Amino acid sequence: MFREQIKFYQVRVESQGNTFDEAKQEGLRLAVELAVGALVLSEGQVVNGESKRREIITYASGYVDKFEIIERDTTRASTKLVMDVWVGESRIANRLFNNSATAGRIDGERLAVRVESIIHERQSGDRVLSAVLQDFPSRSFDIKLLTTQVSLTNLRQVAINIPFEISWNYNYLLSLYEALEKVGMSGTCSTANILFNMSRCNREQNDRSFLNMHLRPPENLIMGWTGRVGFDDDEKLKSLHRTMVRGAPAIQLVVKNTQGNPVYNICGYMQELDHNVIGGQITNNRFIRFHGREASIAGALVLYSSIELDIRKNPAVLEQLDAIELRVVPKSQCPK
Repeated sequence: MFREQIKFYQVRVESQGNTFDEAKQEGLRLAVELAVGALVLSEGQVVNGESKRREIITYASGYVDKFEIIERDTTRASTKLVMDVWVGESRIANRLFNNSATAGRIDGERLAVRVESIIHERQSGDRVLSAVLQDFPSRSFDIKLLTTQVSLTNLRQVAINIPFEISWNYNYLLSLYEALEKVGMSGTCSTANILFNMSRCNREQNDRSFLNMHLRPPENLIMGWTGRVGFDDDEKLKSLHRTMVRGAPAIQLVVKNTQGNPVYNICGYMQELDHNVIGGQITNNRFIRFHGREASIAGALVLYSSIELDIRKNPAVLEQLDAIELRVVPKSQCPK
């Protein structure tokens, strides 16, 4: 069924809850998942080989337009409902809130159901994105150790320089883009229809925030692809900014001795990662850039840097140095 150029689905569902409101909300959410399908994520966390957290996240991109209660069976313990529910696809703007009124009358119940179902859909989308962002920065970058450089300074002190190469992890960006694409809005302003409906496309651009992502598969050194996802609220980009910028990623260097014990544990900082400029020249290279209501991820960016290991206070430790570990961590995990 089509109305206002939006596709609607009529679904009959049966639900049960401790109260009438619980049964109704359960039925409405079930109807949305049945009508438009649901993305289901199983998010787990393992610490020291033991499962610490297991969470099932569901997301369905639909909203309830209206509903009718066909049967109602209430006992002291619970309420069972049979409902007909009309579900609309949710990749739309806030204008959906504006057509629940007739002259001199507001259909408050219908409007409340719409608002609640759309807010639930967006909050579920936030949880989908949050599940992917939990792996930033620990699983989001590839970091490669290069040949360690040892030299003597002009004061005949040993200088150890540990160079490395860092880039986005391709599979992580694919997961992030898939999550953003699922909870975002498909673009309607292609090159073709901009020519026929420029005013509508200009409104769309002004009303939305966007993420652009350029990716290049590891096995392809030349060709890549670019994606663009739009959002009709700013919370998705704010989540990216809180995690990827305010989280202040750093490069943690751990050097162990021949017994496997840490001798050095220090962090190095790159403005391309943490966006903080402390002296020196400001670089335009960023793994992610924010400008206005747009963000851009440079998925093909590869950077080279190094961390200097200061052993001047304890030069005898040099012969004990053995293993080097590099990882990307939030600044909060760095030694004080």
